[in-house]
This record gives sequence, structure tokens and C-alpha cells, in this order.
Amino acid sequence: MRQSTIHSFSILMITGILSCCFTKTEGRRLSSIRRMYTPTNSKPDTVNQNQSSPNGTEGCHKSRLYAGTAVDKPYLYDNQEYIKIVKKDFKFMTPGNVMKWDATEKTQGNFTFADADAVVKFAKDNKKKVRGHTAVWHQQYSKYLEQLDPPALITATQNHIKTVLQHYKNDLYSFDVCNEVVGDDGNLRDSFWFKKLGDSYIEMAFQAAIDAGTKIKLYINDYGVEGPGAKTDTYYKIAQNLASKQILHGVGFQAHLIVGKVPSLEDLKATLKRFVDLGLEVAYTEVDIRIPLPPSQSDFIQQAKDFSTIVRACAETPKCKGVTVWGVGYNDSWVPGFYHNYGDALLFDDNYKPTLAFTSFENALKGNYTQ
Repeated sequence: MRQSTIHSFSILMITGILSCCFTKTEGRRLSSIRRMYTPTNSKPDTVNQNQSSPNGTEGCHKSRLYAGTAVDKPYLYDNQEYIKIVKKDFKFMTPGNVMKWDATEKTQGNFTFADADAVVKFAKDNKKKVRGHTAVWHQQYSKYLEQLDPPALITATQNHIKTVLQHYKNDLYSFDVCNEVVGDDGNLRDSFWFKKLGDSYIEMAFQAAIDAGTKIKLYINDYGVEGPGAKTDTYYKIAQNLASKQILHGVGFQAHLIVGKVPSLEDLKATLKRFVDLGLEVAYTEVDIRIPLPPSQSDFIQQAKDFSTIVRACAETPKCKGVTVWGVGYNDSWVPGFYHNYGDALLFDDNYKPTLAFTSFENALKGNYTQ
């Protein structure tokens, strides 16, 4: 994602974008609006409004698809409602921040895995699988990298990737080696990595991941590539090149989307199929569907349909492994801190109660899609 995931609000304060964030008073106002507009008696032929099952999506875990969520401090350690949901409703977990470069190797050669280890331990204790996230990204890298000349940067990158993957060699299902390498204009992102190393940095990073010698599935990950377009075409060419060298296993589609503007089911499936035809597995990795604030009843109904469409596209695409949402509830979403006057993008509300979108998501995992 373009911002620093679940704790983006605090990071935005550091980067001086506080003006885009809501005050506590505004937050309370928006919370009351959400409760006011949350549908309770929608038409049966429009959206299924049954309460979620007592077992949450655990029953859906028998589905071919996994349901996943991003997790992070402090919620996973001290919010009991959050913890209950993660345990009950999701089979996969993605560390939102604690496995990134600036969290694991803040100074060169000094690795700190305590916070990421805690997430992995929680996953193991609760029989979850972990998607690792991420190494090479244009944000949240350690600043010492900027002082290195190109040969030293290559060596540091290779060492970081190998060290992280070998540390978690028995713990991760997959790892996002490179994140958001394509710019919104459809060209390679003009990032720190690109300026220092040119386009070769992507292949170099994946080769380092292969050289780590683990069985972890290696993914590339990006947003704005869920449907057809110039950015998707560039993303495809990168994946095609990496796949031809047998150093890429999977492709992540973040799916940070806007309610009512999700690509059609046909476009979603056609895009996934392009990458599957390269011999790769695919997954939706950071899904949220943001709503303009204040929300309306029709927004929530449309959002429920949109979540169902995403799950359906994956379910109807061979080698699409699952759907991860980028956070648990509205309170731990990055969206309000980054998109002014948008929010309510996840499956649980401010009080971690299931929303209409959750019911639709749950039903879609069972093969019952909201039209």
C-alpha cells in the first residue's frame, strides 16, 4: 500500500500530513453517523443480512480460499475484541509494519526481530499461517541505505533479504520481496531503489530471496493493478520476466478500492488469469473498500456487493489462493489518515462488531455471492 499500513495515522503526523486526519470530535461524529446508517433491515433480494455464524469464518476455512487480515501493534497485544476476531475469523495473518526494513534492521547489520517474532508466535499458537511483508519498498526503509553507493546497496539488500527469510524459514507461507515497484503513471516507480540501481534492483532482490534457500513463496505486490490499464501491463511484464527466470512464485493484488468503483467481475478475473497463465499463483493481499464520509445505507449495501465480487473473482480463478483484508476494524484502518473524508473500509466497525460487508464476505467464502 502507499502508506505505512495500520499505523499510518501516527506516521502521517511525523511526515506533516496531520491536516488530513480527523480530530477526536470528528471521529465521534463519524462514529455516530455510521451507527445511524448501518442497515438492519435491507431487502432480502438485495443483500443477505443474516448475522454471522457463531464460528465466524472458521467454517469458511474449509473453502479453497483463505481469509486473511493485516495485524500489528498495539492491537494484537492489548485489544481483546480485536484478538478474538483475528483468532475466530481469519486463517492467514500479515504483519502490517513489524517485518518491514525499518523495523527489522534500523541500523546496518543489527537485526531486531522481537516484534515480528511475537506476531509469528501468535500465529503459530493459534494455528494461523503468515504472509511476510515486506523488504524492498519505497517507504519504511532504513535511512542508512541512502548513504551507500550502488555496490554497497546491493550487498546490503542481499544480506537483509537473506537474513530475514532465513530467520523465518519455517514460519512464513509467503513473503512480499518487492512492494509497489510500478508508479501510477504505468512506468517503473521513480523510487530511491530505482534511482540508485536502475530497473535491475527488482531481479536482484528476487535472486537474493531465491539464494536464501527457503521454501517460502516469493511474491511481488502492488496496488492499482486489479483491472486492465497501463500500470497493470507494466506489472505483468515485470512478473513475466521474473517468472521466466523462475525466481517469482506469486503475484499480490492489494485492492485498495473505492466503493462502487471496483472493477467488474469479468475484468478482475481476466487480470488474475493473465498472471496465472505465467504459471504463478495470485492473491488479493491488502483489500479495503473505502466509503465517502458520512456514509449512506446505499454505500454499505454497495460495499457488501464489492467485497463479494472480490472474493468471487478469486474463487473463480484457479491458483488464486485467498483474500487478505488490510486491517480488522475501522479503528485500525490506514484509510482515514490518508484519504480525507473517507473511511469505513473494513469488515468490522469502530466497536469491532461485524458489518454488512463482513456478512457478505463470509457468505462469499462459502460460495454464496451478493448480487
